[in-house]
Amino acid sequence: MSLKDKKYKRVYRTLFWIVLLLGVASSIYLAEEISKLEIQNDEEQISLSAYQELEEEIEFFQDLMNADNYWIYTTEVEKAKENYNSLLDKAPNSSIKKDIERRIQNANDWINARQDDDLDRVNLRRKLSSQDRVIDSLKTNIEDLQLNSKKGELSIERKFDSLSIRLKEKEEELKRQKKVQVISFKNDNGNLIHYIGEINNEMANGGGIGIWDTGSVYKGDWVNNKRNGKGEFKWKDGAKYEGDFIMGERTGNGVFYYNSGERYEGEFKKGLRHGKGVLFDKDGNKGFEGNWKNDQPIQK
Repeated sequence: MSLKDKKYKRVYRTLFWIVLLLGVASSIYLAEEISKLEIQNDEEQISLSAYQELEEEIEFFQDLMNADNYWIYTTEVEKAKENYNSLLDKAPNSSIKKDIERRIQNANDWINARQDDDLDRVNLRRKLSSQDRVIDSLKTNIEDLQLNSKKGELSIERKFDSLSIRLKEKEEELKRQKKVQVISFKNDNGNLIHYIGEINNEMANGGGIGIWDTGSVYKGDWVNNKRNGKGEFKWKDGAKYEGDFIMGERTGNGVFYYNSGERYEGEFKKGLRHGKGVLFDKDGNKGFEGNWKNDQPIQK
């Protein structure tokens, strides 16, 4: 593996953890805000304006969490950065605005790192350590909101059912985020795979994304570090397969898109076209329809 590839993979993993920490901190804030509303209803009633303020802030942090998810689950850093920019002017206070600016800066660093071989690892470590201060800042904001809550006369009992549902959804989302980890391993062919997704028994189990050292990418189901279930595999040359996998091999039904523009729809067995299937040319016309064996059409 070249020095350039090693630097890129270390940068990718470091920035992933930064965004994951920020997403978890935002989720903690939302859960505490909703819990605060439930407790406050038992003790006293709050004004409609105060409730609306809190609800707007909850909606803001929901949008912020969605932007974080673009980074964590789909690695669409450019999309995450676009959402951060749209939220910048909506920040409820200067502290939150600075947090979003840090996210934008981290996204820029990640994007630039893909083309910059001379990225300084020390700077990235310093940014990672600074996330403790970001989390402390979020906790301080929560305390400030609690102190500034206004009392009122309008009852909000009818709102609690929907808020309870939202709280449960956030709790489930937190549980899913806790399962998301980053590991690296080699497959049976000796290729190094960097995996981002659900982990069980220190292996890729569940949904996740695998990035091969050859440049190929797989998104889908995993069992014990092998592609197993439904998924999509893209080769570096532009070819793509969508369909079933069994223990790391294309087996079952699927669609193979060739980089020439042709595509095959049908059955596969151990990575080969095998069974019933149709081959289309780049214009969508059928080139062959029938049975296949060991990747070859069976002529009648």
